[in-house]
Amino acid sequence: MKITVAQYQEQIAQENYQNFTVTVQLTRRLGQAKLKAAITQLIQQVQTAVDSGYLAQGQLVVTGLPMTISFALQTGIINLPFQDYQKISHFFDKEEVKKLQVYLVTFSDYINVSHLRIDQVAEDPSHLSVQTAAILEMVHTNLKQALANYDQQDQRKEEPQK
Repeated sequence: MKITVAQYQEQIAQENYQNFTVTVQLTRRLGQAKLKAAITQLIQQVQTAVDSGYLAQGQLVVTGLPMTISFALQTGIINLPFQDYQKISHFFDKEEVKKLQVYLVTFSDYINVSHLRIDQVAEDPSHLSVQTAAILEMVHTNLKQALANYDQQDQRKEEPQK
């Protein structure tokens, strides 16, 4: 699917996209079966929206962990999350036609310094379902990283001040 930069920005600004949310409760074991089921559901919903000609955002909200973390599968034309759609004009001319891609966006205070990580997961959104294993691995890796960063920060708080 191709879209002009102006059309993309207008659709995001007007929230003219399909939005889905799946919540999964995890423990520190990060249950693969629960994650896979939730991610498969999101992928199917995003795939259906894209096949119908819509931009899409599938959100995965993770509960049960000691810190807040969520993920979004977003259709986009550049590796910027939906909330930064206005910044796209810094990179492209408004009438430029761009190919739609899919990105995995991780939101957590503990993922990195910027509290945001973006990974491209599909150059062609119409074939998103073949990326299930890769997306599952990215989500699992990002969960482990955020938990490790959380634990490090938590340990630093417990160390006595000198």
